[in-house]
Amino acid sequence: MKTKIILILLFGTLCLNNSYGQEFKDFTGFDLMRIVKSVDFKFVNRLKGLSIEKLPMVFNDLPSRVIKQINISAWVLCYNSERDNFEIYNYYYTDISRVTYDKYCKQLNALMIMDNVVKQPN
Repeated sequence: MKTKIILILLFGTLCLNNSYGQEFKDFTGFDLMRIVKSVDFKFVNRLKGLSIEKLPMVFNDLPSRVIKQINISAWVLCYNSERDNFEIYNYYYTDISRVTYDKYCKQLNALMIMDNVVKQPN
């Protein structure tokens, strides 16, 4: 009986981690680079003119505390129902679908924060 309970709890924990883990998981510089390539993101403001070849160096050189703060700010922008940056994204950058925006919301908002198109929440 104890074994069944332990297995049920373990299975439940794994299911919760898999279903909720992605939206709350912190992204890395590598994740940002992957998104840049997948949506053909090109900076238009503060980082305009930065070549795709130099991006890995920029993302990898960011201190961990900066990446952590950008993760928090992007999370707030994505999950604050009063502020949706989907139209702002499509205005400044290559058009993407709502599905793609929702899938990569944190990363796309982080890139817009870095490019100074959207501001970090107060």
